[in-house]
Amino acid sequence: MIRRAEQGFTLLELLLVLVVIGSVLGMVGLNTLQDESREARQQARGVVDLMFLGRQSAVLEGREYGLCILQGRIRLMRWQGVTWQPHGQGLFTDLDLQLQMDGRRLRLPEHCVEPQVLISSSDEVAAFTLQFERKGQRLASVVSDGLDDLHSDG
Repeated sequence: MIRRAEQGFTLLELLLVLVVIGSVLGMVGLNTLQDESREARQQARGVVDLMFLGRQSAVLEGREYGLCILQGRIRLMRWQGVTWQPHGQGLFTDLDLQLQMDGRRLRLPEHCVEPQVLISSSDEVAAFTLQFERKGQRLASVVSDGLDDLHSDG
């Protein structure tokens, strides 16, 4: 009996390899999305903490504060009697930021001259929604109703 050498792979073997590769790529993509979502939630909580610091400082010092939101950076500002000055380092992000106030989406400036979100010394805060996005998908947000409710979600 003459035996022929096997050539190539069977269709079943090729399909099995494709299923394994697809499963691995799917898990990698899912983990990446979960990591970005976790990062966005942490950054949203950082904004809530920054707002809390601004509110406390405004009341204790009797001075106006504000939140300046740029693409890639969120910074606390303090009113110095004539101009707004940065207060601390702020937060950096590589996520896309979308700021909404009074139902309108605001264009974020390249440089901050004055804050978009004001924090008064009487503990009043402007109402706003700040969304953290990646490729148009909302990953987390910070919402203030202008009164006492300031929270982040994801």
